[in-house]
Amino acid sequence: MGKVTKELFLILLGALSVTALDVTINTEVTIICPLSGVEYPDWTGPTTLATPLTSGENISEPGIEWVGKKDLKILSAQTKHTGQYTCSKDNREGLAEPINVLTYDVTVTFLNVDVEEGMDTERLIGEIDQKMNVTCQVNGGNPAPTVTLAFDDDVTAPPEMSPPLISEAMTEENTYSVNATVTFNANGSVDYKHIVCSASYQDKNSTDKKVLIYLLRRPLLNALSISKYPSLLSNQMEATCDTTSRPETKLDWIIGGKNITESELDVVENYQGCTQDSTTYIFTCKSNITIDDIKKEDNGKEISCGLTFQGETSNSPVAKINLPFRATNVTITGNNTGVVDSGGSVTLTLTCATDAANPAETLRWYIGTEKREVNSTYPTVEVDEMYNGKNVSQKIDIVANRTMNDEQVSCCAYDNFCTDVILEIQYPPELLAPQLSEYRAYAGDNISIPCIADSSPAAHIAWYRMEDQNSTHISNNTDDPSNVFYLQIVNISNMDATDYICKAWSQLQDVSKAVSKSTKLTVFDKPAEPVVETTVDAEKYYIEIKTSASAPDVPRKFYIQYRKVGEMSWREVSTGYEDTLPGQESTTYSHGFKKSELEPDSDYEFRVKSVDDYGLVSYSSKSSIRTEKEVVSQEDDMVSMTKYRNAIIISVFATAAVFLIILVVITCALKNGKCASSSSKSYVM
Repeated sequence: MGKVTKELFLILLGALSVTALDVTINTEVTIICPLSGVEYPDWTGPTTLATPLTSGENISEPGIEWVGKKDLKILSAQTKHTGQYTCSKDNREGLAEPINVLTYDVTVTFLNVDVEEGMDTERLIGEIDQKMNVTCQVNGGNPAPTVTLAFDDDVTAPPEMSPPLISEAMTEENTYSVNATVTFNANGSVDYKHIVCSASYQDKNSTDKKVLIYLLRRPLLNALSISKYPSLLSNQMEATCDTTSRPETKLDWIIGGKNITESELDVVENYQGCTQDSTTYIFTCKSNITIDDIKKEDNGKEISCGLTFQGETSNSPVAKINLPFRATNVTITGNNTGVVDSGGSVTLTLTCATDAANPAETLRWYIGTEKREVNSTYPTVEVDEMYNGKNVSQKIDIVANRTMNDEQVSCCAYDNFCTDVILEIQYPPELLAPQLSEYRAYAGDNISIPCIADSSPAAHIAWYRMEDQNSTHISNNTDDPSNVFYLQIVNISNMDATDYICKAWSQLQDVSKAVSKSTKLTVFDKPAEPVVETTVDAEKYYIEIKTSASAPDVPRKFYIQYRKVGEMSWREVSTGYEDTLPGQESTTYSHGFKKSELEPDSDYEFRVKSVDDYGLVSYSSKSSIRTEKEVVSQEDDMVSMTKYRNAIIISVFATAAVFLIILVVITCALKNGKCASSSSKSYVM
């Protein structure tokens, strides 16, 4: 490309000079001296050039040469050539004013810009809702250019901008450097938008430059969330750290004061990465971890997320590991023994406690093996333990009387995790038997009359026989723990008919404080046994009872009992038969068993139970019978005979019909087969 040449002329019209303006850098410029008839005049220039500029035919500054032995040509104009030039010769009158040579080479830059990594995009970095100072610098030119700053047209709701603060400085190249600074609050309308700096120089068009406003979005500090907590069923925990920012935020996990590579816990980072929204240009950064095999010893360890943003580090809010665990021991302490009188009660205070659990266990009280729940009036006391655990304890008052001896008291922490104690209540004896004021027996029988005491501990029990208003000790129980002692009388006689007294007293007492109960034994002569006989006919087995008057004169009933030989228990017929009384004639009762009611081909034995109006029971001698192998009832025989007769009648008629048909066929054959004709003639045989 050829050089561009510009000539500047000075026209002398008295004291008037013409100033050549707007000289573009790197172009040729010819400065014409208006003096006439001179050669090699004396030239002076700006101080940035050699002084003097010329001396005779010599030019002191490189890059300048003579034109026609009078004018000067600058081969490539630079900013150092900007300034005033004069030409003169000897004592001739020169110019009243110097010649001005001006250059124009303006560069526009923004100070404190950042270049996005991997790209050439320049950006001014600020923070949302914070004050921003933006400075535009314009270099080159003389005189100083006019500099303005404004938001680009893509800013729809620009914030208020301060008037530019201008500062100018002359450079060594004889040009100006101009700084223009504006201030504004960086709201969201300017985020990721542009600001424009314009430099205008006299009549030249303005030179513009725009730069991106890039507002930092600091990460959210509440970025930690727990997506899965450890439980009684799972010792696993999942946590997620996510945050939005511009630019990206680096996420690091801190567990128990250590990063995950140094932690003793079994931690796996499942994911970490950032994505940028194409509209807002904001990054969402996320990391997810899983912690396995958490133990209760890990409880209380803190989990947080470290956020590194623009070289600054901050931590998210803290979450703590909290693995629930159950108590492993439950105990009941306190006094479970007491002493009461006959109708009194005693208050026993028990305490239930568990070892550490997280959360604290809820205690429940029960009484009895069937576990009737009862409520305590005492508060539950919790004591902090290690690993977020709590020991719990609670008291309860049990009001116990004699009926609660050997009662079970249980305390449960959860489900069926319980412990229990047995109450031991000591109380004096109370007699529960003998219950009857009179016992009756037949002479020759045996009898057992119970004496039953309710006491704790076991009572002394003794039987006494009344003889002539005096009691005679018979025997005692030698402190049988069952608290039951029987008066045994064998082969009863009329001599045994008297009153008997049972006495019971505590092991801590003497016999003078015993409780007692009396009963009477009445002896009757044993009545005669009924006679039992067995018979059989075609249909049934019969049991016959022959009565005889009883003595003494006590009405009684007979009941038939039977069983298959080898069976333990007797079966009884519900029908009862009255015995005859003295003065009445003997009666024979008969009861029949259908043969189908008893198993065939088996041995059965029968007896009669006698029950008199006093409730005394006696049994007859046994009688036996062996059942038949097959049992066919009369009803079944009748059905069979009917079927048999019907079969015979049907057979007779069928035989007669067949004989008649044969006879007709023979007759027709003898008469030349005319029987088969369709004629209406009839034949009489």
